[in-house]
Amino acid sequence: MTITETQAGTYATDLFRSYGAEPIILDVRQSDEPDCIDVELHAGDEYGFVTVTCWLEAGQPYGEW
Repeated sequence: MTITETQAGTYATDLFRSYGAEPIILDVRQSDEPDCIDVELHAGDEYGFVTVTCWLEAGQPYGEW
């Protein structure tokens, strides 16, 4: 199972919101890592990339900020 850019953007936005931030997605693109999507976000003073992949076994997205 692969993850779409839309799913990655949703996951990354939810991840930022879980920290109390209201993010704006600046860019979503294929990552250099296999089967991953990079999401670039900005939220107030916070700025960062979230690389989102998909746990193939569980079919659930996973991201690191």
